[in-house]
Amino acid sequence: MNEGRHQRPPSRTHGPQAAASGLGGVLRDRPGRALLLLACSVLAAGAALYVFERRPGSAAALPAWLALGSGQAGNVFSGSFPSLAHAFAFSLLSCLLLPRRLPCMAAACGLWAAVNAVFEVLQWPPLAQPVAAALRAAGAPELPAAYLLHGRFDPMDLLASGLGAALAFVAARRLLLARSGVTCQEPTP
Repeated sequence: MNEGRHQRPPSRTHGPQAAASGLGGVLRDRPGRALLLLACSVLAAGAALYVFERRPGSAAALPAWLALGSGQAGNVFSGSFPSLAHAFAFSLLSCLLLPRRLPCMAAACGLWAAVNAVFEVLQWPPLAQPVAAALRAAGAPELPAAYLLHGRFDPMDLLASGLGAALAFVAARRLLLARSGVTCQEPTP
């Protein structure tokens, strides 16, 4: 019936095998937009916690004049939430930019869990002083050394980072690979 009409070939870039095509690709699909919004929201919540609950000057990258908190409201959740938020948000953002395949997502989430774990362990006092001194001696910018010296090692932050990366993996897998049962088939004449 439609023999005279040109039929568009099926898209070969959707589904779990599709590689993300940068931010433009993320913004074109609904699950990508949802995860981008979720990642940015969680990251903003973690940053807000630093601004409103941490004592002034307690964070290396947070200027004292911007910190509005008194440092009195720290509990287990609020104390470790920034670690969870960082691992979660950056894992999701990485999943959005990588090919939508399970191994890529697992690698991205695992990498961010490991990065957070390394930075947390480097805040352990027996490591923080010598590593900060080595960074300064090597001429590195002051921020990493200040981060290590002003930070406080907390095993709960290690747990929160791992949990954040795991939650990101679950969310990315659930939303980005949701159409894994859909196949592209050529239309039959």
